[in-house]
Amino acid sequence: MQCDPRGHSEKRWLFQWARVVGSQLERGQSHIALERVIGIVFLDARISGRFHSIYGLREVHDGTLFGSEELLEIHLLELPLLDASRDDPLHCWVRFLRTVDAAELESLAKEYPIMAEAKEALERLSADPHARALYEARLKQRLYMETVNEVVRAEGLAQGRAEGRAEGRAEARAEAIVDICGFLGIPVDETLRARLARADLAELEAILTSLRTTRTLPG
Repeated sequence: MQCDPRGHSEKRWLFQWARVVGSQLERGQSHIALERVIGIVFLDARISGRFHSIYGLREVHDGTLFGSEELLEIHLLELPLLDASRDDPLHCWVRFLRTVDAAELESLAKEYPIMAEAKEALERLSADPHARALYEARLKQRLYMETVNEVVRAEGLAQGRAEGRAEGRAEARAEAIVDICGFLGIPVDETLRARLARADLAELEAILTSLRTTRTLPG
């Protein structure tokens, strides 16, 4: 499940699908033993404008299926395009995954026995300290990425207002660095502010890159 369509997402999804396919065989085992693998991506963003997209491996000109069955199949579900008024199993599962309303969750669990099992599994996981810590770490990562993306968008607007002047771009990057440091809990003291004031555009870019990738300030 992915919250935002970062660069090269399609390659990552395909790699994950291929890894599952490859893990079916042991050394010396025939490829005939390979079974169909279906990848399902729940995406909390809009990229195609369609709630449910299905991708497969077919001949470009006439759409002929590659092989005797659909060995490669990846389903992309764009959660913001969910039609909550529909009650088919697919839409209900997405509602189950997205809801934060305990009453709706209980209603779905009563209507669909398989969702009641899923609800019980979620409750067991939430009682597991390790699973809870993992969930909170992923939530923190999501908030971090949302903050970085928002800062980058604001930075782009600031650059536009600066009309291409290097000084304006440097100021925008320095402000972005201060914002990200605040989110990460990195102290923004006078030493850091003085460093940002002295830095040229290339150094500011290097600091931003370090914060985005390693969450630390470069030495």
